[in-house]
Amino acid sequence: MSGPQDVGIRNRGKAGPSVRFATSSPTSPASELDDDHTVNYNSRGRTPIEKLLESEEASVAIVGLLTLLAFALRFYKINHPDQVVFDEVHFGKFAAHYISREYYFDVHPPLAKMLFGLAGWFVGFDGQFKFESIGDSYTEAHVPYVGLRALPAILGSLTIPVVYAIMKESGYSTIVAAFSASLILFDNAHIAQSRLILLDAPLIFFMSLTIYSYIRFRKLRYWEFSPEWWGWLLATGAFMACTWASKVNGILTVVCIGIAVIIDLWDILDIKKGHSMEYFTKHFMARSVGFIVLPIILYLSFFWIHLSILTYAGPGDSFMSPAFQETLRGNEMLLNSQGKAFSSPTLSSMIFILTT
Repeated sequence: MSGPQDVGIRNRGKAGPSVRFATSSPTSPASELDDDHTVNYNSRGRTPIEKLLESEEASVAIVGLLTLLAFALRFYKINHPDQVVFDEVHFGKFAAHYISREYYFDVHPPLAKMLFGLAGWFVGFDGQFKFESIGDSYTEAHVPYVGLRALPAILGSLTIPVVYAIMKESGYSTIVAAFSASLILFDNAHIAQSRLILLDAPLIFFMSLTIYSYIRFRKLRYWEFSPEWWGWLLATGAFMACTWASKVNGILTVVCIGIAVIIDLWDILDIKKGHSMEYFTKHFMARSVGFIVLPIILYLSFFWIHLSILTYAGPGDSFMSPAFQETLRGNEMLLNSQGKAFSSPTLSSMIFILTT
């Protein structure tokens, strides 16, 4: 039989974990065992340039150059304009509320906004500037806005090597991975969003980490329940929670991973695979812990931190119940409340009799 053949051999014997063979050729001179335990056969037809690009040194150099360009594009003149731009009027204001610890209400979960608050505290922002209107001057109010904008710029820049890693882990060549990362690197919308106090850069960063972690987890499917397998399972759940907790539309990433997990479990349940129900149950429970229990705990923990910080009355009081408002320091309802003394005629008479 002439021509290359695809060999897909899975050995689940007691001797050890299985080895998966990638596309092979009868004339292949050598083979390599990747980190995901895939045997990849080298092709005689690969040119010297292709061999050089696929080396680890070249890959590190390329991703380093792409990351350097990403930082340069996103930090170039980041101080311009020195005024409130677009939705900075909202998310900058929320960062100020975290520093002043004033309660506010917003439709989006709190993680990314808490990170902005942390960045503001780190660069010395006192929270007095409230981002009231688009066009308000930062410089006149002496706001360290460059430090606030630096957070999304850093996360937006770090998204580039993550995208590169996603493509490499998916089995694509260095050229394809570099091209894919370049699409995000030079994307004008991503550059603009990464230079302002907006939620999109943290959202996309955590989303990319979620996808990368799930790919690493999926590639270990023949080494199930190993420490590395558990590590990437839990990492996927953690980053998925961070994605959802950064912006409300991060729920779409949860749906995406959920669909992939359902397909994965359905494949395990396939009767042709010959797995027992005990084997399926172990996989189901492991994924339930990593993809349901852990993300929910982390997601709720972010809200607990959010409520622990915002302990003073603020612009969000009116959205909450009177009982909740009474827990906030300086709340108007609490300040205007008056105590009432209650007396009982019967009790007063008994006290009078006892004292006389």
